[in-house]
Amino acid sequence: AGFQANYMQFSARLPLSLKPGWVLRIRGDENTAGLTFQSSCAMRAAAATDLPLDASPPPPDTACKYVLAATTYTAADGNAKTTNTPDILLTAGASGWPSGLFAFELPGRNPELEVSTSASAQVGIWTFERSEE
Repeated sequence: AGFQANYMQFSARLPLSLKPGWVLRIRGDENTAGLTFQSSCAMRAAAATDLPLDASPPPPDTACKYVLAATTYTAADGNAKTTNTPDILLTAGASGWPSGLFAFELPGRNPELEVSTSASAQVGIWTFERSEE
């Protein structure tokens, strides 16, 4: 029936540095609903063989937090629907984040409900946003 727990890898190129306390938000769309992470994220560097070329792990003083966010979207039937989607909040520590390419992994849990693996199934999209929180 497939794996229930696994690691999900994220990578992002930051064109500008993040100052201490600034947040990099990674927000999943409606097709990522049901994926869950630990609230404290337990972030780890991606395996060297899986890293994008020239990628580094986030600075060690980066704080990670997982929350659910209500997301409203237009379903295939044209109606507006709301679901809880994953939000991963990475807060830059005292050292901030320099610009560059970063990659890391988070232990995650697959959705409880069976997800279609057909060719027409929708792939989840993750949006990366920087905020000065």
